[in-house]
Amino acid sequence: MKVRPLICPRCGADLSPAGERNAYKCPRCGLNVALDFSSVEGMSEEERAAVLERDRARAERDRARFERDRERAERDKVRAPIEAEMQVRRLEREREKERNDNIIGFAALGLLIVLMLFCLLMANAPSIGALFTGDIAVPASSGDLEGILYSDVEQRFADAGFTNIECIDLNDLDLVGGFFNSDGSVDHITINGEDDFSSSSHYPSDATIRIYYHSHPD
Repeated sequence: MKVRPLICPRCGADLSPAGERNAYKCPRCGLNVALDFSSVEGMSEEERAAVLERDRARAERDRARFERDRERAERDKVRAPIEAEMQVRRLEREREKERNDNIIGFAALGLLIVLMLFCLLMANAPSIGALFTGDIAVPASSGDLEGILYSDVEQRFADAGFTNIECIDLNDLDLVGGFFNSDGSVDHITINGEDDFSSSSHYPSDATIRIYYHSHPD
């Protein structure tokens, strides 16, 4: 009868006797195996050979499975540090993106603040410029002062700080004009020759202010 070695069911290596009857040990993986031959007692040589062949085939399958598991474990062992490094790099990219987003957000906010300050500066440019030049703001716009009694307008400019004020009598009221304009009402005002100014306009205190008003001829 052909004698075949006993195979370790875990790793497929040849089993070695362990000293006790029907006791074996795998020299590769250290598995202890106790064999029970009672199931083959009374069998013919062919039947025993078939049982042993079946057990050998099972051991071979177990050995192949063990090798696959070992190879998988080796691949996982190699892959683990690579995946860990990839995870670290991914986290670094996410942190870098977050930092860049924060920088862009702060830059946009800063730009918005600068733009708002610029608009505020432009809206108040005459007032800001007056702080350095010493110019005075007019008491009202040219349109708001028309039709008011010229003496009141003169006083308003004087109270604002203007010193060079001249009132000019137009002598333009006749029978017809008297129905539309009252005696002494302002027709128009010029400041340094300009007859269109706003309430935010500023001029030097000695600017030439001429107040033209309606009146009846002498």
